[in-house]
Amino acid sequence: MKREKYKNCLNCGKEVPNNRRKYCSTKCGDQYYNRKYNIENRDRLIFNKREYRKKHPEKTKKYSEDNKERTDQYYQDNKESIKKKSKKYYKENKEKKLKYAVEYGRKNRKRISAYHKEWESRDPLHKVNRSIACCMRNSLKRRGISKRRRHWEDLVGYSKKDLKDHLESLFTEGMTWDNYGKNGWHIDHIIAKSFFTFASTDDVEFKYCWSLYNLQPLWEKDNLEKNDKLIPKHLKKQLWIWLQHLSEFCKNRSIDCKEE
Repeated sequence: MKREKYKNCLNCGKEVPNNRRKYCSTKCGDQYYNRKYNIENRDRLIFNKREYRKKHPEKTKKYSEDNKERTDQYYQDNKESIKKKSKKYYKENKEKKLKYAVEYGRKNRKRISAYHKEWESRDPLHKVNRSIACCMRNSLKRRGISKRRRHWEDLVGYSKKDLKDHLESLFTEGMTWDNYGKNGWHIDHIIAKSFFTFASTDDVEFKYCWSLYNLQPLWEKDNLEKNDKLIPKHLKKQLWIWLQHLSEFCKNRSIDCKEE
């Protein structure tokens, strides 16, 4: 059988003479063996990197600062391929990643909390993002429903910026992002979550429950007093606003409640 004159380089796929050479250049050969070594020894290399960072925190920090622009540029140039590889790796190592995340969160609770507090002080949107994500996750969990690791923005159809703008338009005197949370104001469901019945995040009642028009800023005292009442006394004057957006829905639910 006649032997082919050319074959493909094992690294880049270029044609090379069909002799003992497997690569088109020494550089290609080094890249191939380096990649192969990294794949076969991935866990050990990751462990060594972590140990190095623990022993040399100053060097690690200085390297990150000195190479920030280069790192950012590389990510921008290779965003799609990086996301594709990350998604593939997560899919292949889902159980391992989840186990590590839970273990890391348990061991580094204070550190994570301090990190998020510092971030929230700089960016109110981050605080809103975490608050809504946590509230929605807990609410769904009580009903035996899972978000399936989807971001809350994908479930409700609006962004955290849309939510921020909506809440700011309803601010009353004294409300700012600095006093959002404990001893300040809360994000309140005008029609309480307990009033809605849904079995999945695709149900129309879930969409109504978390609709922008069903969310408002409310002082902590008023929110705790309101609890899960459908229409509290101090909000009855605003009923016509709700009915503008949820008229058909509220009408149907009111009939059901009467019949029950």
